[in-house]
Amino acid sequence: MKYFSVIFLIVFSAISMSFLGILLASRSQLSALNPIPFEEGDVPMPKKPAGEVQQGSEVYRAMGCASCHTRMVLAQRSASDFQKGWAKSLLDGESIERQSVPRDYLYYSDPLIGTGRRGGDLSNIGSRMSENEIYAILRNDNGTHGVGYEFLFDNFEGTLRPNEHAQVLIEFLTRSSQNYMLPEVPALLEKSP
Repeated sequence: MKYFSVIFLIVFSAISMSFLGILLASRSQLSALNPIPFEEGDVPMPKKPAGEVQQGSEVYRAMGCASCHTRMVLAQRSASDFQKGWAKSLLDGESIERQSVPRDYLYYSDPLIGTGRRGGDLSNIGSRMSENEIYAILRNDNGTHGVGYEFLFDNFEGTLRPNEHAQVLIEFLTRSSQNYMLPEVPALLEKSP
């Protein structure tokens, strides 16, 4: 028992150093990511989000949307995201399907990928629904959403109109779609069975 403190210190140090190594290695890998073109001559992607999109991500965070919804299409081999249509997005008017990759979240300090899937994935919601359809869900017009967000709307002469928070939230949801290709995406899709 006289060596217990020494053994404990050695074990604690080994576990702490392993954990710290994992954190630092991950951080160095992710911090090395930059926007890059899919093919030579293309515009580097992803593009930095506009101000309204950034404001919308703050509304998304404040409302706690990430507790029920994800913003990350899982790999084709591990989930039914592709079967549910969550991977679909529009690229130059053509429908594409792709999974999410770390580079997609390059400009978000907290990418809000979500913690659960009680609701659908919202990564490419702008390609699947119109702004009016999303507003209808937020108002809970058909009663399927479970919760209405009436505070996002102002009553103007008997008509509900989206307020500034609703408008920037919709900008975030519709304009942060993964509607571009990255060099690492086709390789990942080819590995999927």
